[in-house]
Amino acid sequence: RDATRTLLASYPGSGKRFTWTIIKALTNSEVADDWNFSEKLNQRPLTIKTSWPHKEGVWSWGKQMDQVIVLLRNPRWAIPSYHNMRWELDFA
Repeated sequence: RDATRTLLASYPGSGKRFTWTIIKALTNSEVADDWNFSEKLNQRPLTIKTSWPHKEGVWSWGKQMDQVIVLLRNPRWAIPSYHNMRWELDFA
């Protein structure tokens, strides 16, 4: 049986990188990213990290993933972090 594949989705500034590091250490497998900067999406990774809401609004994971972990920190801090991210991405 194949291992359970997990989508790690988080609101900006919610600790995705920290969680990704822990998952990588516990599973001894690489974590891919939704933009494929790591070039690991084609290797059927156990975990893919993504942000929500996604800049392109595309969530087409379909049957590729078995479960989802959603990280969300206190909205008091998450909402300003999200708007800061939007400003930085639109500026770039």
